[in-house]
Amino acid sequence: MNTDMKDLDRPAAREYVGDAVRAIPLTALKVLVVDDQPQMRQLIRNSLERMGIDDVVAAGSAREALRWMRGGAAVDLVLCDYYLGMDADGQQLLDAARSANLLSPATPWVFISASSIRSDVMTAGDSAPDAYIVKPFSDQALKSCIQSVCARKSALAPLLAAVHSKDWEAVLAVADTYAVRTDALCVEGI
Repeated sequence: MNTDMKDLDRPAAREYVGDAVRAIPLTALKVLVVDDQPQMRQLIRNSLERMGIDDVVAAGSAREALRWMRGGAAVDLVLCDYYLGMDADGQQLLDAARSANLLSPATPWVFISASSIRSDVMTAGDSAPDAYIVKPFSDQALKSCIQSVCARKSALAPLLAAVHSKDWEAVLAVADTYAVRTDALCVEGI
């Protein structure tokens, strides 16, 4: 599926209030969980359900996740294990999903891994995920991570949409709005 720009307008992904973009409640998110361990997929699903997130799709491999994304269903968030067993790893999956335009540029991608070794985290960062969370994690840590990445991506959605469509005049115009902000996005948006 080539999502182009249609996923950016998906109501569950973001909501417009005047000229501002507001993240919607966590309970409205559709989440793709990718992990080669069935028990971990279930633990993450259970954690999401305790947060009120019931729209969860689980994939056991990069191949299965790509097949699901190509099927045309949009997601608002991807939680992906970095090491996916014998299949492609999470970094390769993220690169494949981006190169095939299977996700909106405003869709947050969070790597989940048992490794907190600096070199592993730095290598994962090469793909520019939106966050990296180390297993085991608490429900609160996962919720905080999700809230943070979703809020940031939602606030950056107009800029990401302009970059994705290669509308450079719009990129400059949107970047100008970030330059006058007084929050953390004043730097990140430009």
